[in-house]
Amino acid sequence: MSKREERLFRSQTTRNANHIFSRDEAVQYILEPDGELSDLEIEDDEDLDHEEDDNDPDWNPPVDPSLEYNVDEDDLPLSSLTHVHIVNRSASPPPYPLVASVISDPSTSGTATPFQSSSSREFRWRKQNFESPDVTWKSSLPPPPPEIPIPIEYFKQMFDDDMVERLVFQFNLYAMQKEGVQLKVTNKEMGQFLGIHMLMGLIKQPTMSQHWNRATRFPLIADVMPRDRFKTLRRFFHANDNHLAVPKGQDGYDSLFKLRPVIDGLRANQRLCSD
Repeated sequence: MSKREERLFRSQTTRNANHIFSRDEAVQYILEPDGELSDLEIEDDEDLDHEEDDNDPDWNPPVDPSLEYNVDEDDLPLSSLTHVHIVNRSASPPPYPLVASVISDPSTSGTATPFQSSSSREFRWRKQNFESPDVTWKSSLPPPPPEIPIPIEYFKQMFDDDMVERLVFQFNLYAMQKEGVQLKVTNKEMGQFLGIHMLMGLIKQPTMSQHWNRATRFPLIADVMPRDRFKTLRRFFHANDNHLAVPKGQDGYDSLFKLRPVIDGLRANQRLCSD
């Protein structure tokens, strides 16, 4: 087929893009009753204005931008094509694709070849005998501890005695720096102070003082430390020396400076527990 006939076919296909051709209609549209290719009719002779430009490689027929043409072997003439797939992007997807099958061999019986996307795949399931994988345990576990640790021992693995001593030092230092008083906190008292905070997280009261009130007294807290002593320790709670802090905006500034010793200690102990 000549380039003129190919352009005419593309122009006519554009006009009929929204029409769904059946197999017989597609064959009748393309072939004469004697099996020869028919001349495609057009409504306006203006499409023939470019007849003299058959050899012009820059000329292209009018194309609707809402249509996408999927044509196999684009570099071949229309007579060598086996099928053309037309998809209308502007309309809602139809239940089946818009397909126009072009029969290039006049000797065919008139049956159109259905379109198949080159990206489509056909999967076939095959029944096979199931082979059980080997799930045998091939490693070993460390021997169990001679005694199961109590909860406080697990806590000390993360919050060890060195961290408690650093808090004791910083509490006493801050009390002296701020008010010039000797707080005299001991390691044992610091452990009690931390334990009371953990119990308060489990036993909720509207205010902390109610753990010591007569009507709402909680012995595990009230019998360990007096209320006023507990409030005094909270007032001087400190974990780092303020005089060593780098001002904001300078190199080395740490927004978590006040808690940095506690954070670093927990990270170090966590690595030891993991190992």
